[in-house]
Amino acid sequence: MHFLEDYIYFLKLQPQQEGALDCYKKYISNYKQRYFDTVNLSSSYTKLAADLFLKYILAQKGIPLQEIFVGKFGKPYLLDSKLNFNISHSDSFLVCVISTQNIGIDIEKKRVVNNVESIASRFFLKDEYAAIKQCSANSKIDLFFKFWTLKESFAKMLGTGIFKEIKSISFAGHIKTKFCLYVQEKKYFFECFDNREYVISVCSAKKRNSAIKQVCWYEVLQFYNDLGV
Repeated sequence: MHFLEDYIYFLKLQPQQEGALDCYKKYISNYKQRYFDTVNLSSSYTKLAADLFLKYILAQKGIPLQEIFVGKFGKPYLLDSKLNFNISHSDSFLVCVISTQNIGIDIEKKRVVNNVESIASRFFLKDEYAAIKQCSANSKIDLFFKFWTLKESFAKMLGTGIFKEIKSISFAGHIKTKFCLYVQEKKYFFECFDNREYVISVCSAKKRNSAIKQVCWYEVLQFYNDLGV
């Protein structure tokens, strides 16, 4: 795989692939090792796979396998590196981006959300809530997840908690796939990819023209198998 900065690397896990990650444990970052000891493996499978996925993508950039650290609010980073990257997962979907600029990404699998208007009124700004309330029943969930992933990507790009940033920026009226917004005189660039199954949003400090690059899970595992498990 040739690394391109404007790729969104996308991976979909299959249910039959769950389990048997113990042999890859030595490649998983220390902060995630605890999942093997404190929870059922199947319940944390996606989180563990996400770490392997991220390190695999970094390796395609020529970054040797090494420990990944996380900041106070969970933003991953490498020691002594100016490279920026971010990862997100929802159900069986995983996405990753790498950049020379600050960047954040979020993916949400579309699903039924009970009391979606009530949740929107609590967490979103008034104009965002009004936009959701005015939608048809079939469109409410789509717009809810669009707003949510945009806010998550913004918070993850900054490296702050989602609940700190969730009401600091409004996305009401922004229906384009790509747009920019000013927040406290700083310019941020957003991309949003919405289909029948999921919503992906990316926030970056520079303009992007992203393309989604699908990665095969077997390709990831083969990479580690070649290293020796």
